[in-house]
Amino acid sequence: ASWKESGNERHVTAYDVADMKSSAPESLPVKTGDHYSSLRHKRYPLPFTLRLKEFKVEFHPGTDVAKSYESAVEIIKPDAKRDARIYMNNPLRDKDYTFYQASYDIDAMGRKYSTLAVVRNAGRILPYIACFTVFLGLTVHFLMAAFRRKRI
Repeated sequence: ASWKESGNERHVTAYDVADMKSSAPESLPVKTGDHYSSLRHKRYPLPFTLRLKEFKVEFHPGTDVAKSYESAVEIIKPDAKRDARIYMNNPLRDKDYTFYQASYDIDAMGRKYSTLAVVRNAGRILPYIACFTVFLGLTVHFLMAAFRRKRI
């Protein structure tokens, strides 16, 4: 995006919404004063607390490429607590929420931290119901065809 003021062009950085690493607001100068803006995903509060207990990363020998990484987490609800592991290709599912081990990074102090992708899907059972309905329909269709052949 760009901002023009009295013939001078000022560029405004547009953050990549998928990356979201930089959440610093961007200054937008206007006649009434500076205004600040930043992009971020819409935030939804979780109905429970997710606490990171431990994070592990394993690298391919002789490289900086991650072989695997996993997070040991604790799910804290008002009525119960439970431990879980989230690792590559093995998400944590809890009711309508799915937590994927998205990535990791190292902060300025050298500490590793985990990045989780959270998906809320209230209708995640619908594809299973649809597949079962198709399976049931195909079974009935083939059975009806088999009985018709027997009569002829």
